[in-house]
Parts: sequence; structure tokens; C-alpha cells
Amino acid sequence: MIRFDKETKRRFGIFSLINVAVLLVAYGALFICFGFYVSDSGDRAAEKLAREYAEELQGYSYAELVSDSAPESPYYLYAIYTVRGDGEYELSTPSDFLRELNPFIGGETDKVQIQTFTADDGTSYEFATYTTRLDDPSGERYLKLFVPDRIADETLADIGGGSIAFVCVFVVLAVVLALVMGYIQMRPIVASYSEQKAFVNDMSHEIRTPLAIIRGNLDNVLASDAVTDDAAREDLQACLKEIDYMTDISSGLLNIVRAGNKSAGKDGSVSDTVASVVDMYADLANMDNKALIACIDSTQLSLDRDKVKQLTSILLDNAVKYTREGDRISVRLKNTTGGGCVLTVADTGIGIPKGDEEKIFDRFYRASNVGDIQGTGLGLSIAKATAESLGGTIRARQNAPSGLEITVEFARR
Repeated sequence: MIRFDKETKRRFGIFSLINVAVLLVAYGALFICFGFYVSDSGDRAAEKLAREYAEELQGYSYAELVSDSAPESPYYLYAIYTVRGDGEYELSTPSDFLRELNPFIGGETDKVQIQTFTADDGTSYEFATYTTRLDDPSGERYLKLFVPDRIADETLADIGGGSIAFVCVFVVLAVVLALVMGYIQMRPIVASYSEQKAFVNDMSHEIRTPLAIIRGNLDNVLASDAVTDDAAREDLQACLKEIDYMTDISSGLLNIVRAGNKSAGKDGSVSDTVASVVDMYADLANMDNKALIACIDSTQLSLDRDKVKQLTSILLDNAVKYTREGDRISVRLKNTTGGGCVLTVADTGIGIPKGDEEKIFDRFYRASNVGDIQGTGLGLSIAKATAESLGGTIRARQNAPSGLEITVEFARR
């Protein structure tokens, strides 16, 4: 079973949402095309049914059509218009409703149309109508079929109800399909990521032992009188610096892997842990003639002591490293609504170039203005992984007029 870490879960969620959006857009396009097809097919079917019913009525005489024994249909009302020579017409129908409404003849023949008629009281009625000429030797007569509103409303209601149910089922299926597709596609990525973490963990462990042996041997050589050439001693000391650098990198990579794991250590008060780290760095800052000011609220939030200590140490170590003599470092821990807290470490040091606020959390990234200040570029990457493993968020911004401000926000768990 592959476990997703916090970042992978976030990416998986975004990927799944994209899948759902694509499926819904595709469905929407198909639904629109289907709607046009159904609408066109519906118009043709309505015209066919109206024509068939009109042909059926052609088999009755005019007297039969207007009598009380006239044929009835559950879908249509009809009226017969007799057009006189002066252009006037007379309406005849077995429907009391149509007699009262007295709709005009109008419209095109042999075609389904939507027409609106207004009663004497001002009420408007909309019908789908079909008009055709009656084969009657006594005069020029037209048969007009009317589909009442209630029939159209009931049909639309049935279609709408079915469509809503279909849409709901499709959305659920789309979400499930998107999650399944997302999991299938993300699984090899997560597996590869897990293998990389395992490799980094193993490599960091394995490389530290030979590095320690090499360093020990070089120290022994330099401590002896075997090397008398100054140039050779400088070369050996340069080797020692590179070994220390590689050791720092391996330790940093190992810390990133460990920091990404969920908190499993002993919990302790965040305020107490932060205060103890500030005490350790206060003397170091004073020795470099730098001011370290702290304002720490007492908080009830308890988190993994070791990780909070590591996170605070990284932020303060960076602040001390990248500040100059006479600069100021401030540490603030404030409670937030909901039982959380915010840790802020700000300094008036060299800061970072504008636009690097997100880049400084990338592995091995070092700003262009650090000059000859030693570092591996892993500290803030470890800080970010540690903060996220504690359920927090970390961000950086420029500290006007100069310097950097790092803020870590913890929510109550």
C-alpha cells in the first residue's frame, strides 16, 4: 500500500479536480449536442404525430368533427376554420375552451409552430399548433391542432426530472472515475518518489561513515609532523573543508527525508521549546554584536519538541548567519484564534533578491547575494519539510527596509 504525503495528496487532489473538470466539459458538450438532436428529433416527431392525427380526422365529416360525439385525443384540441370569400373566417370546435379563446387562424400550413393567443380577459396562452387544409367540397376549410400547455409542461417535467437524475449520476461517476484515474496515474509517481526518499536516506547513512573515516585520517596526518610543506598542508585543509561540506549535505538530505515523516516524537509546549532555542542563540548573537529580541506568548499548543526545536534552530541559524554586525534579529510567537500560533523570525540582514521568496525553500538554492557566506542551500528546505510535517505552513517575505522575515503558522490539531 502506497502512502501519500501531504504534498502528494495536494497534487493528487488538483489532478483529480482537473480530471473531473475535463469529464464535465466533455459531458456538457455531448449533452448540448444531444439536446439539439433531441430538440430536432422532437420537432420532427411532433410534426409526424400531428400529421397522422390530422389524417385520421380527415376521415370524419365536418358535422361529425364539430358535434358532441367528435373524436377525442388526450394530446390535442382542434378547431375548424371556414374561410369565406370576403377573407373572414368562422371557427367551429367541440372544445368549449377554444370557443371561448377564439384563437385566430394564422400561421403556416403543414408545419408545427409555437403560437400565443390572448383571451378576452387578457390571459395569454401558448400552444404548439399544426394547421392543414381539410379536403371538404363545401368550402375552404382548415383544421388547426393545439397542444395544451399542460401536455408540454408534463413532458418537460418528465424530461427535466430524468435529466437531473442522469446529471447527478454522471457527476458521481465522473468524480469516482477521476479519483480512480488519478490514483492509477499518480501511483507510479508516488512509488518513484518513495524510492528516491529511500535512496537518499540510505545514501546519506552510507556516505557519512567513509567521510568520517577520511576526515579522521586527514586530521591525524595534519596533527603529525609528516607533512612539512605548507602548500601540502593547505591542500589537506581544503580537502577537510570539502569533506565537511559533503557531510553537511548528506546530513541535510537525511534531515529533509526525516522531516517529511509525520510527527512521532514527544510533544511539548511550542512556547517553551521556542524560548529554549532563543536562549541558546542569544549568547551567539551577542558575541557577534547583533541584537536578538524575543517576544514569546505562552501558548497551549503542543507539538513534537524535537521538530519544533529543529525548525526554530534553522531559522535562527540563518538569521545569525546572514546578518552583519549591528543588525537586529527579532523572534515573535503569537497565539491565533482557534488555538493555533504563529512563529516569526525577522532580521535586518542582507535579505534576498526580490522574487526569490518561494525559491529559497528549494533544495540547494542559494540567493545571488550571499557572497562567500558558507552554506549548502538545504536549511530552509528542511525547515519547510519540518513545518509541513507538523501541520503548519511556512512563507517568506522581504523585511523592510532590509532583511528577511520567515513566518510559520501552526493550526490547532
